[in-house]
Amino acid sequence: MIKVFPRSATGGCLPRGNSISLPTDIAATNRLPFPSEEQLRRVIGEDYDASRTLNVIKMFAGAEDMYPAVTAFIKAVFHAISVDPCIREMIVLRA
Repeated sequence: MIKVFPRSATGGCLPRGNSISLPTDIAATNRLPFPSEEQLRRVIGEDYDASRTLNVIKMFAGAEDMYPAVTAFIKAVFHAISVDPCIREMIVLRA
């Protein structure tokens, strides 16, 4: 059975009473180096734009051979029309 929590004031699906401390400095919390620009271009391909590519996508590109599967999963989760946003969030967080 899946327990669905009511949406928080910020729009997320966190249980009431929980709070999340968001990092303010990515460099202070980043423990894995991002792939080099050359590696990013090789793995991501023509879609790579250094100024617009999200850090999480750069991180996934570091997995090299897993990158196509990870990005296909992300596209499938976010393009599924009939999935409730709270369920979608749980899928992403559990995966």
